[in-house]
Amino acid sequence: MQARVQPGILKLKSRLYHLPVFGRLEQALEAGQTVGVRNLAGSFLAFVVDFTLQASGLPHLVVLPEAEAAEKLVDDLHALLPEWKVAYFPADESVPYDRGIFTPALHSMRLHALNVLLHREAPVIVTTATALLKRLPSPLGLMDVVKELRVGQEVDRDDLLEWLSSRGYERVDTVDELGQFSARGGIVDVFSFDAEAPVRVEFDIDTIASMREFDVLSQLSTNQIEEVALLGQVAEDQHQATLLDYFSEGGVVVWEDRPHCLKLMNDWLEEATQVFQRTPAERALPAVEEVYASP
Repeated sequence: MQARVQPGILKLKSRLYHLPVFGRLEQALEAGQTVGVRNLAGSFLAFVVDFTLQASGLPHLVVLPEAEAAEKLVDDLHALLPEWKVAYFPADESVPYDRGIFTPALHSMRLHALNVLLHREAPVIVTTATALLKRLPSPLGLMDVVKELRVGQEVDRDDLLEWLSSRGYERVDTVDELGQFSARGGIVDVFSFDAEAPVRVEFDIDTIASMREFDVLSQLSTNQIEEVALLGQVAEDQHQATLLDYFSEGGVVVWEDRPHCLKLMNDWLEEATQVFQRTPAERALPAVEEVYASP
């Protein structure tokens, strides 16, 4: 998949990246130095990230203080890079130990970002300071709950249904939410936990004959696809890693206003400690260090 970058953007990138300041930035990256860049206005941070990605060839983690700025950066990066190369990893809590309403869209975006890190070359993951604290399933743990399907593949239909049930999917009559599947004869509908749309898998005995995305409202097929990765759930007690563990093979971390980010993270942990201490024993919250990592 190629980036659909406008000609004007390509020309602007060419001019910017030949400036001496970008040359010095590249030299610092090659030397493994920590670099501070100041006075970035408007969408210029996206250009810096795009340049360092090209120069290093390494996955990038970009940490911003607030969600609004992070979402804007994702939009800016989509103008410079292929859409599949950029993913947003949002926080799934508004306050520590948040037990509010489950939000499928947030859950999907978070799992999608982790899946991108595991299966895409040198992606850019954009997140916020507090989102970086939450403990996650390990990369190996997440890979264990991925089922890859492709057209023409030999797959036992009953084995697939058993796998879905064992990985946290709910069997229903009609699929309309994340984490659901249904089966009717040789057709299996499934809405992966990280997907934007559900998939209809059609079997010819034990061979996948076709796969199509479909609309949850009309239940009509839309795009035909050749392959899909279904992502299962990982038990909460196996959430022992952090987002940084997904960069164990190397990467570039970009902080916007690092001191402010660290303050937000420490404030969050302090509030989490207070919530834990004042919660009655019968509610049995897990210890702070079991849920959140230190900055």
